[in-house]
Amino acid sequence: MSGSEDHDTKACAGFLAVEGHANLEVRVRVARGEIAAEALAPGEDWPELYASHDDMARANGLDIVDSC
Repeated sequence: MSGSEDHDTKACAGFLAVEGHANLEVRVRVARGEIAAEALAPGEDWPELYASHDDMARANGLDIVDSC
């Protein structure tokens, strides 16, 4: 979600619902009212989401390198 303040940044709804609470920029934007707090949870009619961005990437054939 990082980017300059010159342009509008769009975030994936799945990312916000699964990992948004752990992302500092997302948390700041929620505090500023730029992102609704409700966006940090999946909606009632949503399909099942992956547990993490890495799980989603692996399921779609992308190689993930652990950074730890």
